[in-house]
Amino acid sequence: MIVIVVFEVGSVICAAAPTSAVFIAGRAIAGFGSAGIFTGSMMIMIPMVPLAKRPVFQGRPTLLRVEKVSRLANLFSFFLV
Repeated sequence: MIVIVVFEVGSVICAAAPTSAVFIAGRAIAGFGSAGIFTGSMMIMIPMVPLAKRPVFQGRPTLLRVEKVSRLANLFSFFLV
């Protein structure tokens, strides 16, 4: 739960950043929080999913995110042309 707060604090710092140095510091803090969230989710998943099925659960969300980003990029490129 603490890492979620760290991530949110970093995001707030980024949103209120008056200079690029503060923005970069906020991104670094948000990165630490994001790494903690990812590590925590993996630690929760490890005892719940059998070893043989674990790659499916670890790889699928990444592929879905890539697909969503590519669809969004296509949508924006359509409106920009």
